[in-house]
Amino acid sequence: MESNTHDTLRSEKLHQAQRLLAGHGIPAWVIVQHAPMFTLSNIGRDPALNLLEAPTAFELALYAITPNEAHIFFNFMLTEQATPGWTATRVIAPFEALTGWLNEKGIKRIAVNSDPVDPRNDGLSASLAQALVEKTHCSLTSSSNFLTTLWQVKTLAEEQGLRFSQHESAAALEALAGAMQIGWTQPQISEWLRCWGATRAYTYGWESDYSTCPIVGFGLPKHHYEQVTPKQTMYVDFSFVVRGFCSDIQRTYYVCAPGETEAPAHIAQAFRFGMDTIDVLRRSCRPGVRGYEAFEAVASLVEAEGFRFTFPHVGHPIGRSVNTSGAVMEPHTALRAQMSIQAGEVYSLPLRFWSEKYNDCIIGVEEVVHVGETATTYLSPPQDRVWLVNAGMPTT
Repeated sequence: MESNTHDTLRSEKLHQAQRLLAGHGIPAWVIVQHAPMFTLSNIGRDPALNLLEAPTAFELALYAITPNEAHIFFNFMLTEQATPGWTATRVIAPFEALTGWLNEKGIKRIAVNSDPVDPRNDGLSASLAQALVEKTHCSLTSSSNFLTTLWQVKTLAEEQGLRFSQHESAAALEALAGAMQIGWTQPQISEWLRCWGATRAYTYGWESDYSTCPIVGFGLPKHHYEQVTPKQTMYVDFSFVVRGFCSDIQRTYYVCAPGETEAPAHIAQAFRFGMDTIDVLRRSCRPGVRGYEAFEAVASLVEAEGFRFTFPHVGHPIGRSVNTSGAVMEPHTALRAQMSIQAGEVYSLPLRFWSEKYNDCIIGVEEVVHVGETATTYLSPPQDRVWLVNAGMPTT
């Protein structure tokens, strides 16, 4: 079943790329793989190949995508001999085979990943680009315009992958509420979550050494709490990589004193305000809205209620990394805040704030949403209450 899901993911992403080529009137897209000898690692490959999950080859390989076809010209070995949607041809000279194929098709305009400042591609070497023009008499254009959409707009299979990742991470954080004990520190919480994920082959989303994943807030810095402490709120900001997709989630907890069975009213009220604010933000995430406009939709609410942000933004795109390319929801002075939200994108909406009005309680909540053409929806059920730690423990 998982293999079929993976094939669907690859097929949908390749077809999305082909539709984008057709929509931009580009006959072909050529990507080069400079894979080092005797390695099957995707590290160092053009990120577009990783996004498409194209097979990895030993040594040089050339990938050509048209609105109707996808070819790989390689000269040694592919990691997968049969990949849905791709036609693989082993040849002695991949470049000559590619240019001969382009000439046979009469293709005279080719997109290449040639933008030297775009981190999503490693660039086509000047000598190879010149040789491509000389051999085919084609004109070259940058793939950056449609690559942006390919990177940001999720296929159905990608959306489902992100949904499952978010669901699993929420389950882990809910289980954590029952496992945490008074006196636990960030490393102990991190180790518990690591073990929970390891039994399912999940890894952390942004720190391989677990030093800052999860981010744990034990009340306000001025209170100097560094461990799970009774009668305080705390939050855990966390990410798993599940089947190649990242989650991003925060949950708020209240640490009960002996005999307590619920959070105090002011904490429950502050939490509910946080979740209501996220819902306003969700409804603000519509196609065409700029990042700073979504930020402004909730910033005034937070300030009017007397809260202070402790996190620099309230929304960022998510996918195969925790913060991928796209609009960021923060003040208009930020460059990415000028970008517009697109239908098909998936955004993480983090809110972290505190207020003296609510006895200095700190709230950290974060949900992930999918932006549709007509509605923006949560990928997993939002947190509906403050989760309790140490609830119902007897008084001494």
